[in-house]
Amino acid sequence: VYLPKIITNCSKFEKFEVTVVEHNNKFIIESNSKTIKSEENDDEIMILDLNHNMHWFIYNNQDFFDLIKHQNLLKLTSKIELMSDLDLDNIEIKPLGNNLQPFNCKFNGNNHTISNIKIEEKGCAGLFGNIRNASIENLILSGNINIKGTVKVGGLVGYSCNSNIYNCSYQGNGILKLSGLISVGLLIGDITKGNISGCKIITESKICFSDVRSLIGIFAGIATQQAKLNQIDIIANGGMEINSDKN
Repeated sequence: VYLPKIITNCSKFEKFEVTVVEHNNKFIIESNSKTIKSEENDDEIMILDLNHNMHWFIYNNQDFFDLIKHQNLLKLTSKIELMSDLDLDNIEIKPLGNNLQPFNCKFNGNNHTISNIKIEEKGCAGLFGNIRNASIENLILSGNINIKGTVKVGGLVGYSCNSNIYNCSYQGNGILKLSGLISVGLLIGDITKGNISGCKIITESKICFSDVRSLIGIFAGIATQQAKLNQIDIIANGGMEINSDKN
């Protein structure tokens, strides 16, 4: 989705304006359907429904980086879809969602892969740092995972509150490094309420945890009693290495 390049002015939901900026391609704006398409390949970029909620499509790395950069527009977003595999090439990025502005949208990975993720963030850290009342489904992580946060750290999600995560996984043999003081897991750091199902980890790599004082898990650091976990599969033959700064 080319969300940051599309600025919507609908604060009062009385008028609708779309301005296309910061993009080399030209767009066709179809005023009747509220669909914005690329003139180059006719791909749908963004759809606005009758309530002016945005439905984004991510086709490449730049789309994803733009989404992270303009997270203030997520409040107008209902759904995000990943349309192709992404290799983030170990470039350091910020997480989607943080303590001040949790991610609360529906993200469908469409069984695509995001690989080679590197994140450093104060607070909750992961590809999705802090999610609340959200949904993440059909997403595969692969390659290197290098996540550094303070508390609640995971490769996919740092902190999941009252959210649903379905059919998400890490599958690969990259370098796996996670750093945080409390609640650290390869896929999720901390789960409070919500449903987690059909998720798995398949790796021959060693999972390296550093600076952790308590609550470590291959799948998740901690899950409260209100969280429901079903059909979780783990094959992690490389084991774990834990380096604590407790001393």
